[in-house]
Order: sequence, then C-alpha cells, then structure tokens
Amino acid sequence: MSSKLMTILAIGFSLSLAGCIFLAFRLMDMSISYTHLEASIRKHIENADLVSSLLESEWNGISENELLERLEVEVGRRHEDEFVVIDVYHDQGVILLNEVRFEFESGRLNKIVM
Repeated sequence: MSSKLMTILAIGFSLSLAGCIFLAFRLMDMSISYTHLEASIRKHIENADLVSSLLESEWNGISENELLERLEVEVGRRHEDEFVVIDVYHDQGVILLNEVRFEFESGRLNKIVM
C-alpha cells in the first residue's frame, strides 16, 4: 500500500476511535444523569405522599367553603408572584389547586391527591 493511503487509513481509524471514546463517555454521563433524575423524582413523590397524608389528617372533615378560605389565604400569602389556579367542581365534589386534588364526600374533605 502507498504511504498516502496508509496515512488516510490511520487518520480515519484515529477519528473513529476518538468518536467511539466520546460516545462511550457521553453514554456514561447520560446514565448517571438519568439515575440522579430518577432518584430525585422518586424522592419528590415520597415527599408529596407525606405532605398529602399530613394535610389529610389535619384538614380531614372540613367543608368546601372552609377549604376554599384556607387555600385563598395561603395562595395570597405565599404565591403573590406565581400563577395559581383554584378550580371548584361542586357537582363532582372536587377542588383543584393547580394539580392537587381535594376530594369531598358528603360535603366534607375526604382525600387529597397530589
């Protein structure tokens, strides 16, 4: 083989090897990032469940009107700069605070779902 062909093959091989090494490191980085993200999401869900159970035990049995009053006070006090939506569905016995669902049975708070 000619010297020029050998040089081209060596350069091609070197670039291919560098690309494979880069992709291997990128794959490891993505795997680590995914693992951290998954752990963070799992912890967030556990915390949401804990807060939900604490709120349920504290607010269990209050009326829709009382809950609305409490939510409006808290939203006004804590989230003045944020956009918070409170939706009331009397026919379904549900109040939504963004994505937190307050479910009522016989006009009394029964369950909080986050």
